[in-house]
Amino acid sequence: MLKSSSLSSHCAWSPISSSEIVQPVEKKRVTIFSFYSNFFAFWPPIHFQIMRYFTGDESGLVKSIVFPAPVDEKRVKKQKPAEENDEDKQKEAPKLQINVFGTVSKDEGVEKMAWAVIDDQKQLIVARKNGKIQFMSPEDGSIIKEMVDENICVGPKKEGSFIGLSFKDGMLFTASSNGQISWTDMKSDPKSTTVIASLGKDLTCARVHPSKSHILAVGGKERELTVYDMNVLSGKEEDTTPAPTNTENSTAKYKKQKESSKGQLFQAKNVKNDYLDLRVPVWITDLQFVDEEANRLVTATHYHQIRVYDIKTARRPVLDVEVGNKPIKRISVGINDNQILYADTTNDLGAIDIKTGKIVAQYKGLTGAATAFCTTTDNANNSKIVVSVSLDRFLRIHETTSIHRKLLNKAYLKQRLTAIIVDEDHYVEEPAKKDVDEEDDALWNNMTVTSSKRKNRSS
Repeated sequence: MLKSSSLSSHCAWSPISSSEIVQPVEKKRVTIFSFYSNFFAFWPPIHFQIMRYFTGDESGLVKSIVFPAPVDEKRVKKQKPAEENDEDKQKEAPKLQINVFGTVSKDEGVEKMAWAVIDDQKQLIVARKNGKIQFMSPEDGSIIKEMVDENICVGPKKEGSFIGLSFKDGMLFTASSNGQISWTDMKSDPKSTTVIASLGKDLTCARVHPSKSHILAVGGKERELTVYDMNVLSGKEEDTTPAPTNTENSTAKYKKQKESSKGQLFQAKNVKNDYLDLRVPVWITDLQFVDEEANRLVTATHYHQIRVYDIKTARRPVLDVEVGNKPIKRISVGINDNQILYADTTNDLGAIDIKTGKIVAQYKGLTGAATAFCTTTDNANNSKIVVSVSLDRFLRIHETTSIHRKLLNKAYLKQRLTAIIVDEDHYVEEPAKKDVDEEDDALWNNMTVTSSKRKNRSS
């Protein structure tokens, strides 16, 4: 028969301290964790694509905004004491990243922004109020190159502003409200822009086709929609358009008409007189190409009209609808070529179907007029989003998949915003995520060892 001392040493209910239980398990856990941490140390960091937004404002500042990545809600976290929760939320809460480039200067207010790829390097083009054109690094805001458009801010009244800016195939396009059209070859490293044509005053918008960069469309106050071939305007190609038939070919009027029609591919005709048989005034505020062949265009007017033109069909618009009762200032291509975003001088931002002329969406939440907006694809869920900036100093992002057009994100940027552009090719390193094992380790480390011992039942 066993002795009492031997029995107490072999029974399961013998007194054992809690430190004797935890320590062997802890050593094993630390050994396994150190093995896996050393193993994954040689694994390359994971990079994921995230949207980056650049804004320009009236004060001359350019800002880079990156919204925090959405948190995975499916993952269940273990609860912690209330005191530790507040501290952890402040430490682990994702923060909005805003980088500010430049200095405050009203004379260098941002009017237009565009992307350029030079020597396989992506650069941000910023057109400023005083005529400066800066090629900026999107990473740190450093100025790579700077040039001047001498047709902007001219004379004592400082007349002229940028109404068009784009870069394609090494050619920089700029247009001023004075009617000066510049098309500059950046391979020759110029110091100023090269004017190829003067189309007259009172222009309010000029836009180059996204893929056919030599096709230009302009419009303005009492200036009908006109499409030009910039290869002809610059003299790279000869003008093959037939000259207008006129018996008095030697008159000054004919010579002026022939000069103004150089490189002209299309000129719209005003709509018919109204119900009082009065002429309808012309004031185009913005325009967009909506097809790959550069045959269909959409214009917005100061008299709250949206018009669709088909160059191959007629000179008059094939669709003419009135939207609201306020001047429409900006339009942009929507989620497809049959949808156009529009914004008026109040806080109305919506979308219209250019086939039916009906409003199909309204984007709520704006308390000031939208000054710039665009549609892009969200890398997180591969869906279309609408990005906008407005005079209420907010950058907003709306989704387009639901009928409610919910507001996904917004950021207050302090200045009155005038331009927006999206960087879809921005990659960042994925932040290290805490595993469940790490949470277990923290739980074990935070456990307090009690000094109390179990009572020996044999006693």
